[in-house]
Amino acid sequence: MPEAQPARRYRWVWFFVVLGVLTTGGVAANVWFNLRQQLTSQQLADAHRLWKQKKPGIYDLHYTVKREVNPDLAGTVPQNYTAHINGKEVLVTSAGGHPLKTGDYDFDTMDSLFDAIDRQLYSDADPGRPRAFVKATFDGSDGHVKHYVHSIMRTRERLEVTVEMTIPD
Repeated sequence: MPEAQPARRYRWVWFFVVLGVLTTGGVAANVWFNLRQQLTSQQLADAHRLWKQKKPGIYDLHYTVKREVNPDLAGTVPQNYTAHINGKEVLVTSAGGHPLKTGDYDFDTMDSLFDAIDRQLYSDADPGRPRAFVKATFDGSDGHVKHYVHSIMRTRERLEVTVEMTIPD
């Protein structure tokens, strides 16, 4: 009977072994999931190519830009813009409908948004830059950007752009 006692004494060790395996599996699954969401240059190029093939001549962009430099500071106010694109003519207005001058906004056309995202991806690839989480959603029919997020955890900077595109009658 005394021989069975040591086996019982270490039975609790298995609880912690299983707990460790489950924790490691959970962390690995989370990392795998986040890496699969990461925007690649190829995905961006494919969406931009589709956009160039299918883009309408006349369209309106209604986009919201949320920029957080320090999320601890309350009061990050999203900026809403509307861009009317008629061929090569572009008019960008604020949420109040006031026309804006070049430089008062980051991008005006869908092509300029693609270019801004591409420049950011290129910049993120530089050695020594903090690792960024970049995610984008594209429309399946014409490739336009629907949602874009660029976040740097180390500096807690975050840029989020939500786009709604409409084609006037």
